[in-house]
Amino acid sequence: MNGDYGLGVAEEEVVDRPFERLLAVLAFVNRHRYRRSPWARFAEKELHLAKSQLLSKKIEDLRREECRCLLLKRRGTELACQILASKSEIDALEARHQAAACEDLKREIEELEEKEKTRDEFYNLRMSELEEFKESTRRFLLDNRDKVQKLQDSVSENTCDLLAMQLVLCNVMPLQLKSTLNLLQGSDGYMDNGRIAAGETKKSELLAEKEKLEKYLISSDHLRTLLQKQLHKMLISQDKKKTKALTKDQVEK
Repeated sequence: MNGDYGLGVAEEEVVDRPFERLLAVLAFVNRHRYRRSPWARFAEKELHLAKSQLLSKKIEDLRREECRCLLLKRRGTELACQILASKSEIDALEARHQAAACEDLKREIEELEEKEKTRDEFYNLRMSELEEFKESTRRFLLDNRDKVQKLQDSVSENTCDLLAMQLVLCNVMPLQLKSTLNLLQGSDGYMDNGRIAAGETKKSELLAEKEKLEKYLISSDHLRTLLQKQLHKMLISQDKKKTKALTKDQVEK
């Protein structure tokens, strides 16, 4: 026994802790339950004191837990308010973002519609220009074909005339020379000098005329060839322009 309580050494080591002290007091009371000694009465007082201390400690713990719960509730309320505020801000930002996206999309649609309208107008303009170009090309071809045909006919006629003249000259010239020679000869078979000079002059004139006709024929052939080449180049150039315009329109489509 030790001190006023009659507790053992092991029991004395835990008296500072209320619950363990209460257990020790209960054990002591049970040992002295049937003996109404001063020790038993004192043990009962100690038991009540230990119970009071234990109850006070539990009440204090409960109050501390209540304070902690209140703090947690307050913290939860603050967090809920922050969450609501953040959610409202997010909703506002999302609404602004959607509005801006809608405006951008609307502007892009308007730009695309404007581009499509401009492209259609340009396409219609190009088509009308192409039709005009086709019509002008057709008229130009018809006009030039008529002109070329007329030139070819004229060249052919001139060529025929020149060939006929050349043939006549070739056939007539010896006869004229022979008749002139006969006229120039006298009855005695000799020629007069004046008549010989006149015959030579006539011969020179006829030869010059023949040379002139040959040059004209060569020039006519050259002109006909040149006209045919120019017409061929012109038709090729128009075909290239037409093909290029059609290709450009197809690429733009």
